[in-house]
Amino acid sequence: MNVCYTLICCFFLYDVSAEILTYSANEGGNIRVEYPFYWDYGRRMFCRGRCEAGDVLIETEENEARNGRYSIKYEPGYYKGDLSVTITQLRKSDSGTYQFGLRRFSSLYREFKILVTDAQLDGSSGVKQLYKRSGGDLTVECFFTNPKGSKFFCREECGETKNVLIQTSGDEDQSGRYSIRYLPGSEGGGFLFVTITQLISSDSGRYRCSVGEESHRDFEVIVTDGADTFSTKNLILTVRLTLVVLVVLLSGAALIFCRNRTNRPREAPVETDPASVPEPDPVYEDFRDEGRPPAAVEISPDYSYVKYNTTQPVTAGDDYSFVTAATSQHNADDSSG
Repeated sequence: MNVCYTLICCFFLYDVSAEILTYSANEGGNIRVEYPFYWDYGRRMFCRGRCEAGDVLIETEENEARNGRYSIKYEPGYYKGDLSVTITQLRKSDSGTYQFGLRRFSSLYREFKILVTDAQLDGSSGVKQLYKRSGGDLTVECFFTNPKGSKFFCREECGETKNVLIQTSGDEDQSGRYSIRYLPGSEGGGFLFVTITQLISSDSGRYRCSVGEESHRDFEVIVTDGADTFSTKNLILTVRLTLVVLVVLLSGAALIFCRNRTNRPREAPVETDPASVPEPDPVYEDFRDEGRPPAAVEISPDYSYVKYNTTQPVTAGDDYSFVTAATSQHNADDSSG
């Protein structure tokens, strides 16, 4: 979230009764307030409220100290020093009145106010969309360079009376859960703060803050129920994280697979045991004579018997009883048999 500092009133007065400075920043941003002091002795103090019991945020004799989101720093000069205080990661609950200065002299305390907003509108962009939870509060700052006329806070356009939530010629007004506050700027401009408290689902819609009839700023509010776990931004973030996790897991699995395949031992060649090789059957040895090429074999298509075209008798072993030797000399013997 962009850090934004807005100085609403800037009156560097030395009288403690002078008008209080007011600063505003968006939720999640930072605020730093600085003021010159002509004495550099005394305990440095930073308080919420009147620096009474329980209000002290920081109390130190050092030139610099920190306490969580709060810090204080003193920078001495030739005849004066600058004392500054800072609040980081602002929350809506940080809105309020603060004091900082030197403890020995109460007249050296300086008081200021903080307004933590959900958005700051100056007319340079389109309609701002704001996502809020039901039950929470909403504060929007509208800046006008030439604020003149009545102040309006409306739902939709301010042309119809039923849309006007607040209309006032003063600097502050309230109507139920709606409120309006105007603060003049240091260079002629002005800041109009509009607030809705205890948000409900039906508060969703478009709103307008306006000074006069022509100058206005628009914003849209989307109120979600408390049971909703994620807003749109959280949902997008969750999807992105899920994709990243999937990519990491798949990459790891692929790396392990490739590594195991590379490190797998190669199988040794299989040696043939000579004892396991079957010896030639004597039947086939009888199929050829010494010095004569083997006889041609004709295989019947139905595989029922095998013919041997030869003039020599064939002796078949017991294991091959289905083999019939046919020759021209023994046809008659086979028929009688």
